[in-house]
Parts: sequence; structure tokens; C-alpha cells
Amino acid sequence: MPIAAIDVGTNTAKLVVADLSEDGSLNVVADARRFVRLGEGVDKTGCIQPAALARLVLALRDLRSIAEDHDAEDIAVGATSASRDAQNGDDLVETVRREVGLDYTILSGQDEAAFAFAGALSSFPHLAGTSCVVVDIGGGSTEIVGGTYGQRALDFGLSVDVGSVRVTERFFTSQPPPAAEQDAAEAFVRQELDVFGVPHVPERTMVGAAGTTGSLARMHLRFAEWNERKNDPAALSRSNVQAWRHRLASLTFDEVMALNPKVMKGRADIFLAGMIVLDETMGRLGQDRFFASPRGLRHGIALHALGVL
Repeated sequence: MPIAAIDVGTNTAKLVVADLSEDGSLNVVADARRFVRLGEGVDKTGCIQPAALARLVLALRDLRSIAEDHDAEDIAVGATSASRDAQNGDDLVETVRREVGLDYTILSGQDEAAFAFAGALSSFPHLAGTSCVVVDIGGGSTEIVGGTYGQRALDFGLSVDVGSVRVTERFFTSQPPPAAEQDAAEAFVRQELDVFGVPHVPERTMVGAAGTTGSLARMHLRFAEWNERKNDPAALSRSNVQAWRHRLASLTFDEVMALNPKVMKGRADIFLAGMIVLDETMGRLGQDRFFASPRGLRHGIALHALGVL
């Protein structure tokens, strides 16, 4: 019997329905996402806004229906940065329980980091035994996790308060944003990476969890679906990231959407901020390239629900 896992982030709510293969690997049965922008206004007000909560309820009802259509009776929900930061988190939990009938678990930064690490690397069995660093750029925070793939103990797990929605809302007043606003955003990201003690680990293999890095890979390598890359891992260099950061810095919302409407849906207004976070994080880590994974936090939540983690 498959289980379902839903990752409720600052920008999206993502569902995976999965079970375990005979070899113990994660077998994905179904995948879906809904753009919610739950974190809209949280950085400024400290609270989930009523309109965002209403969008979340509709999205979770929809995702629950998809899970049940695939015979998933157990549905695990893990919420991240926006829900952690919100002063009205208890109301959020109660509303979801009452309106959707799901238990809404607000993950700690440490749990989010561990699940993101396991989920992202589940796409790369050839990295078993390799020292890795997984970077998961979300809307409100960025998880940076180091460990050896296949071992339960992690070397470090950081949840840094920089994300594409947070940076956009805090610094950008237009699209494209003025150079001074971009400079301020860059300085903020660098400061936070320093405050949280992100290490310099050039010897590790870097993997980007699904979301920002996955969207960039689809844009840069021009593929529509991840199964097209099944035997050809998507690798990008830091110079690729910087080229996209430079390109996005001068584009309007409509121009960003036109680059790839399918990939940029729900991301066009925040993608530049994501590139700033990615570029600066790679610099801090000492990384020249990364492998983009089609998997991420929700897959880690699923592995935990299935008893693997």
C-alpha cells in the first residue's frame, strides 16, 4: 500500500505518492504540486495571511484527493519555513485539521535538513558512500546539509533564513529590481550564510534538491520531463548559475515567463532571488558545479513515513 507525503513550503505545496521497491529504494507512484505562496507577507507581518491560508486549504484538499485516487491511506504533511516563522502557527495547524482532515506537522529546521538530504540523494544511488552536500533553496529558507550518502548520521545540517520569497519581498520593489536592491539582497544573503556558519567544503559532491535548482536545470538544459534525464544526471556549473543570474537581472516578469512558461509558472517573480541565493551559497561552499535532483523534501518525508529514515 503506497503512502503520500506533502511538503508545504513557502511557495508551493508538493505531493508524492510512493512505496518501497524490493531493493528498498523509493518507488514514486504519483507526483503533483500546487502554487500556494503561503509565505506571502510572513516576513513583514509575522503571520500567515487569511488569503494564503485559504489557498493552502484548497491546495491540500486537492492533493489529498489525488493521494486517495492512488490508494494512499496514510498522508504525512510536513511544513517548513513560513509555517515555522508564523506567530499564528497553532491556528494554521487547527485550520488544516478541521478543514482538510490532515495532521499538519511543522518541521524543525533540523528535520527539514535531514529529510531534504535523504530525499534529494534518493535519485542518485551511484553516490552511495560519497561525501555530499545537499542544498535545498526554498521560499523562506535554504537547507544546507552535509553527510555521507547511505549513512544515517549527518556531518552538519543548517537551515539558513534566506529563500526566494523572503529575499524578494524584503528587497525588491519592481521587476527587474534596481541594481542597488540586488546588491542589498546579495549582501544580506552573504551575511546570513556567515551568521549561520555555512562551511567551505569544496571536496564534497554538491546536489541541488528539487525546486529552484531543478527549475534552473530544466531551463538551462532544455528538457521537459525528468525521465528524459534518467541515465544522464543534470549537472550545472557555477558559471551557468551566474549567467542566468545576470540574464534575469534585467528582465521583466513577462520576459521571465516567456523563457519557459511551464517551468516559470509560480516562480517568475522570485527566480532571480533564488539565483542570488544559489550563486552565493555555491561560493561559500567552494563549489564549482552541482547535480540537480528531481527529488527533495517530500521524498524524504515519504522515506521517513515508510520507516526508512
